[in-house]
Amino acid sequence: GCPDTSDLVQGRTIHALLPRADASLWIGSSRGLYRMHTGSPAGDIEPLGERIGLPLGVVRALTEMDDGSVWIVGDTGVWRYDEAGLRRLRDESAEGVLQDRHGAQWTITSAGTLLRHWRGQWQQLDARHGLDGRATGAMFEDREGLLWVGTTHGLFRIADGPVSALGRHQGLRNDYVRSVLQTDDGVVWIGHAEGQSRLRDGSIETLLPGPGETGSSVLSLAAARGGGVWAGSYDRGVLRFNADGTRGQVPGPG
Repeated sequence: GCPDTSDLVQGRTIHALLPRADASLWIGSSRGLYRMHTGSPAGDIEPLGERIGLPLGVVRALTEMDDGSVWIVGDTGVWRYDEAGLRRLRDESAEGVLQDRHGAQWTITSAGTLLRHWRGQWQQLDARHGLDGRATGAMFEDREGLLWVGTTHGLFRIADGPVSALGRHQGLRNDYVRSVLQTDDGVVWIGHAEGQSRLRDGSIETLLPGPGETGSSVLSLAAARGGGVWAGSYDRGVLRFNADGTRGQVPGPG
């Protein structure tokens, strides 16, 4: 029979998942890049990084671009993989990557420099432009086409004018922003080192911790059907926040 390959990622920290059109799942982990063949009965996992020539290191984010290429970011830099092979685009350690609606690629270095790639040229935004703190990988494009970036010092909105910041001074419970997402109703959900907040109609509300409750770092967010979000926490499992800000029920095991 086939050897069990699941131990290749067993016990690893999984930072990024990217489903591909060929029914494979790319996995960014604390020990490099892997590929799971979800269509096979065994769900075989192979060390993809090794196969394509990616140096061993933490892979923190994966994004497929409009042209079909995959950008791979992590401790060994920013990489582009396509039919022609693997190419390193930047040497700096990086935390997050996305493509905006105009087709520009954005990545943020671990040191907190935001890089925009457009038609072969790089532009950068950093502390000189109002960005502050080390990057956490939290980034998204909102309905207006503005980019939001989370760091250890708050949440920053990138527009044509000056960078605007959201942090403790604006009512955010904790400046260490770990995840950020906007739902269809325009609400911006902010996961941070103490829990969950949201920005609605210009004001920030804290949803976790509630009164008399201890917080938990919210590391990941996903829009929930019917409104609100699912939140992946550091030590409280998966949490559900409804569109009205109340806490929803999460089905238990079994």
